[in-house]
Amino acid sequence: MVEDGGTQTWHLSFLEYLLFFFIILEFNTAYLEYPSLWKYLFYGTVFLTLLLLFLRKSPFKIEGILVLYFVGSLLPLLNVYSGWGKHFIKLYWIMTPLFMAYFLSLRRIGFNYLTSFLLKYSNIVTVLALISLVYWVLGSNLNIIQPTMSVPNSWKGDGVDFIPTFHFLYFETQETTFMGYETVRNSGIFNEGPMYNMILCVALGMELFLRPYKSLWRIIILVVTIVTTFTTTGFLFLCFAGAWVVFKLFSQKARILLIVLLPLLAIGTMNFSDAVLEDKESSSGEGSVRARTIDILTCIDVGMENPILGQGLFTKKTSENQGGSYGFSNSLFTLFADGGLYTVFLYVAALVLIPYRYLRDSQQLWPLMMFSFFGVFIITISHFQFLTLLFVAFGCAMFEKELD
Repeated sequence: MVEDGGTQTWHLSFLEYLLFFFIILEFNTAYLEYPSLWKYLFYGTVFLTLLLLFLRKSPFKIEGILVLYFVGSLLPLLNVYSGWGKHFIKLYWIMTPLFMAYFLSLRRIGFNYLTSFLLKYSNIVTVLALISLVYWVLGSNLNIIQPTMSVPNSWKGDGVDFIPTFHFLYFETQETTFMGYETVRNSGIFNEGPMYNMILCVALGMELFLRPYKSLWRIIILVVTIVTTFTTTGFLFLCFAGAWVVFKLFSQKARILLIVLLPLLAIGTMNFSDAVLEDKESSSGEGSVRARTIDILTCIDVGMENPILGQGLFTKKTSENQGGSYGFSNSLFTLFADGGLYTVFLYVAALVLIPYRYLRDSQQLWPLMMFSFFGVFIITISHFQFLTLLFVAFGCAMFEKELD
């Protein structure tokens, strides 16, 4: 079987697709309303990664500095906790090292195998996007297709609601108003639009910065689906992605003009997004941008009480003691509150600093994919999801440039 990034046997390719399917299902999909599913996804992901490592039979070596770096970043999150958080330990001490080992084994074979592996994610998401678009247009808007049933969903945290589903391939989880038109946000198989938006933006980043041969149809499907999620993050991501495309295609003078106008364009996009989504549900009942701003400031206040090591993942924060909450809309600042600068550095190094070394010294575009992931990661709560840990592991696996 020949793919974009290399040649593989069909069984390895199938297992990698299955691995990414599990990773996507874990990203807060509506199916997780059934608690036992997460357990199966976790053990299934571990088993598949181990099986792929065995079948690859490629030697790999994890540098001692990475081990210290990785283990050390765990300690602040537990710094004032007397027990162990089993869920977190499973994710951090089992899943991330396995992902890192598999990336290192692929890297020993050749970087094109890394590319081929990651693009399987984009292939799956493009299919999911097309399915959700069909149901969103024909079902949620034109009512040509009717929901097949209603299923329980407790994502909002205020009890159990029943939401419509179309053949369990698409769920209507949130309503919104766009330019005065009442509609349903396209959340696909996910619990809310922002989660689906992050999945889509990551896939679009892969299409733009990782796939050797661009597919206009894939890009169009992903862009249109991002728009139908009606998320501020999605509009901003498309703004910067479009600016990059223009930057690559236009002349030097046009590039300079674009750089000058980019801050104004970003502000305009944020204001536009907040205006058209003014009635979007959020935990504070306020506009999307304002809600995120309040949440970030709250996380900073919590983290500044112990900026190096944070408050600890399993401790009750000051804001919670006062009846408030924190960290409901972003990852990076929640990490700062829980684990301080020590833990934040792991994510920033893996997603930004290590890729930057490659971008600075070569013409490779995959670092831009990492930057785009970091951009949506900052303002989406996803720091302990399988997908985020996969990208953190990928960044750490690229620590040694000499392998390339």
